[in-house]
Parts: sequence; C-alpha cells; structure tokens
Amino acid sequence: PVAAMSTRVSILTIDEPDIQFLGQYPFSDQTLTRVLVALDRHQPRVIGLDIFRDLPVEPGYEDLTQQLQQMPHVISIEKVVGTQIAPPPILADTERVGIADQVVDADGRVRRSLLSLRHKGELRLGLPLKLALTYLNDYGIQPDPLGNDKIQLGKARLIPFKANDGGYVRADAGGYQMLLNYRGTRAQFPTFSLRDLLAGNVDGDLIRDRIILIGAIAPTVNDLAATPYNSVLTPQRHDMAAVTIHANSVDQLVSAALDGRPLLRTWSTGYEWLSILLSAVVGAMLGNVRQLRWVSLGIIGTTSLLMIGAFLLFLGGWWIPWIPMMMGMLMAAILVIIEINRQVHARELQQIIRYILAAADNDPITSKLALEYLNQGKNIKQ
Repeated sequence: PVAAMSTRVSILTIDEPDIQFLGQYPFSDQTLTRVLVALDRHQPRVIGLDIFRDLPVEPGYEDLTQQLQQMPHVISIEKVVGTQIAPPPILADTERVGIADQVVDADGRVRRSLLSLRHKGELRLGLPLKLALTYLNDYGIQPDPLGNDKIQLGKARLIPFKANDGGYVRADAGGYQMLLNYRGTRAQFPTFSLRDLLAGNVDGDLIRDRIILIGAIAPTVNDLAATPYNSVLTPQRHDMAAVTIHANSVDQLVSAALDGRPLLRTWSTGYEWLSILLSAVVGAMLGNVRQLRWVSLGIIGTTSLLMIGAFLLFLGGWWIPWIPMMMGMLMAAILVIIEINRQVHARELQQIIRYILAAADNDPITSKLALEYLNQGKNIKQ
C-alpha cells in the first residue's frame, strides 16, 4: 500500500528547468552558497548535500568554504567504492562526510542500503546513516551495539544483511548493509525546486526542523538507478534519482527509530528450510486425497492462504520464501499422486495375474498367451 508522505525528510530537486535556468551544471559555488543560505534561513535540522563537490566551481569557492564552516549541520558526500571521488576539501578531515555508494543487485535494481564500510582501515558511514544519526541526536538517541553486529537504534533493531538472506544466494554482503523498506517514489516526499527556493517561493514548513536532501533528478545528470518500482511488464523505465533513494533510506532509519516502522527482516536459514519442509508435508497430505477434485481445491485453497499470509507478514516487515514453500507443496502433492497411481496399477496387475493363474488349469494355452502379453507390455513401458 502507498505509504503516507514523509513528515521528516524533504528533497530539494535540481531538474532540467533548474539547469536551463542556471545555464550550467555543475552550477557555481556561488549558486550553491545562495542555496545553503536560503535553506538555513528556515532552520532545517540537517542538510545532506548529495552533490559531488571535490573541485572548486568558480566563482564563489571562498564564499562556499566560509558558508560550510558556518553551517555544521551540512553533510556532504564522497565515493569510495570503484572510482573514488573526494568530498569538499574543507570537509575532508571532518565527521561531516558520508559515502554515497549504492549496492546494486544482479538485475540492476537497488534493494539494499549501504550504511557503512571500512575503507583503508577507517569506518566510513553512509550519507543516510550520517543524516539519521544527526537528526536522532536531538532526541537523545544513539546507536547501542548488541553483539553479533546487531545495533539498537531507538525503537529499531538493525540487523546486517547476510549473503543468503531472503531470496539472495551468495550475494555481496560487504560492509554493513540493510534491506530497503521503501516509503515510495518521490511522490511520498515533499519536494521543491532550486529555482523556487532562490525565488523565495517555498513554504518554510517544508524545511523547518527537517532533514533536507539536495540532489539532481535531471536525466542529463544521469544520477539515476533502477529500483523495485521499475516494472518488469513494460519496457519503459522509471528509474529513481539517487537523492530519492537516499531519502528513502534515511526516512526508514528515522521512522524505525522514532515510530517503530518495520524494517525488512528475513527468517534464518533453518526456519526457511523448516517452512519448506512443512509445506511439502502439507502437499503430501493433500496428495493422499483420492478424489482429484478435492486435491485441486485443497491445493488452490492452501496456496491462497500461503500468499495472503506472506503478504500480511510482508506488511509487518517479514520477507518469507513463499514461492519455494508453494513449489515444495505442489511437488510433494504431485509425487504422492504419481506414487499412489503406480501402486494402484501394480495391485491391479497382480490381481489380473492371479486370475490368469487361477484359470490356467482349465485353459493353459490362453493363460500362457495372456501372461506373455502382460510381460511384453511391461517391457514396452520399461
């Protein structure tokens, strides 16, 4: 179901009309300074600058440097996986930098959030986690290690993603990853454009005491990624901007810590195998029903209950292997039906042979021919 609009995270978007309005991208440090000043006027709680700024973009570099020094609640980004991109020089040796790297699945979709990783021996936190911890600090909420890499964060218990969780098989589980429980597309977040902000046409309530993420959504910037919202039924792509993915990730952390919004969890491997085994037992019991009509109705009913149960559990944050469970049930039912039919045919054949042997005294030639006919039929089947 479509979630309610976020009340804690807003997005300042940079779209194609903004780029045309400014006449360049990346826009100058002078423009970025104006943006930060305009935002700070409405007292945001924390600002996430989801724009790489490793090099000066004149004019205005000195002004931007001074503004960043005066705004300790601004957190910028760097990239450390693959091609590395440094943070703004003024923030390089501070705690005000978060990594912007994304974890992409084999089908090109982003379903996980990279909360942290070790790079050159140092622990680097992701931009969403940096923003969330800064925001939650005003509520007195700090991460509390629980052992086995589990972390208590307010009402939320963070459990790191493992290589075989859920539907994954030997996935890359490097760093500290978390399954993304998306709030939604950009429609679930209050947004306003850069040109509207500079023109003073933005409601201050969309900024005050909120987490503000600044990022490009323009296709020409090419900072887009596929997500589970991309349809597999149509060739048309609906990629999501990286800033929106980060907004979903930070909103998930803050909502889970303050409101108890469910995080996506999976059963342990043992429980998953047990659930598949129990489903196969149910399928075997259904296969023992002699009338095919009742077998079919039982399988349809059980499959429907399994699907409904899996959906309800998903709403509560549990991702269970309902497709393997359904396949185990169907395969067990089919195998039992085949075995029962084989045994029935074997008993019928034995009964026929007994009748033939009983009649051998009265008509030995006919009995011999019947036995040879049955034996040839058996060889043909083999």
